[in-house]
Amino acid sequence: MQGLVIPLLAIIGLSSCQDNKLAMSADGTWEGTITEKDEYGTPVESYYKYEFRYKENGNKSGGNFTETITADYQEEVEDYIISYTSVSTIEGEYEVNTGDLHMKYNLSSLDVAIYDVDYELTESASVAALFDIESAMYSAIGMEAIIDGMAEEIRKNQYKVWYDSYEQENKEYEEGYFYPDLVIDGERMSFGNEDGRIKLKKAGNDGNAGNSWIIGKYTVEGGALNQAYQFKQDGTCVKTQGSADFVIMKVPGTWNMDGKTLTITNNVDKIDFVFAEGTYDEDKALFYEEMANDYIASIPETEVLEITAQYDDQLEVEQDGVTFYLNKMQ
Repeated sequence: MQGLVIPLLAIIGLSSCQDNKLAMSADGTWEGTITEKDEYGTPVESYYKYEFRYKENGNKSGGNFTETITADYQEEVEDYIISYTSVSTIEGEYEVNTGDLHMKYNLSSLDVAIYDVDYELTESASVAALFDIESAMYSAIGMEAIIDGMAEEIRKNQYKVWYDSYEQENKEYEEGYFYPDLVIDGERMSFGNEDGRIKLKKAGNDGNAGNSWIIGKYTVEGGALNQAYQFKQDGTCVKTQGSADFVIMKVPGTWNMDGKTLTITNNVDKIDFVFAEGTYDEDKALFYEEMANDYIASIPETEVLEITAQYDDQLEVEQDGVTFYLNKMQ
């Protein structure tokens, strides 16, 4: 009997040592893009960031973590199509046990923020909805206050969705649920879940690492074309220019930072035009016939901006010898 006990203890000790090495290797910031389904079953691409902080503990191999999830949503609510960016952040404790990742969330640390709320009327929008928009534009309250109220309602709903989700995960944790087969291979991390495997890479291996400060929307100060940029957490961006009274050109692309050099790669093949509500079809047709190609031709495939100064809500930028300012929108 004694001969069986000694090898078993040796195996347990070896497993514990391996778990501690994995837990230590997890220390740092990891990120990745994951496609999941929302509460309505619609696929949503989300940017995940995990910050694992290993903590020396003789009883378990693990420490604390912070999970941040950023996702863009679009929902149809009655006569409106509402789009927004949701950022949820929560803390918790992690442990590696026999090669599996166990995570328990601290529900009281959950925080949800909503950014970049925008809306448009559906094609079948009622006359009442059109009247509400026009009334709001000329009211003392204004559209900005209405959008702020819309953002708060979205935030409350998102908070409840995330809270319920994490609460359920904690219940499953207590019942023994875990993420199986944690693998850390240099700069790559992966672990299993019910849909397959979650794959992450260590932050710090590309030009965007450590540059989250630039994330957000910016308007070009004094720009005659009403230009604006939106830089997203996942490395994508959107440039807009034009007149809200007629047509706005939307240029999708990607961004990358190298020191203070911001390089924007525009996807000119995916340029889209958004017309103001009430624009006549014949005016749209005339625009596409006589002006659209000139708009598209004005967009370079690559833009290189040198950030020469950085303030709280403003960037001083130089492009092709010309200095201008990007004002961050709240």
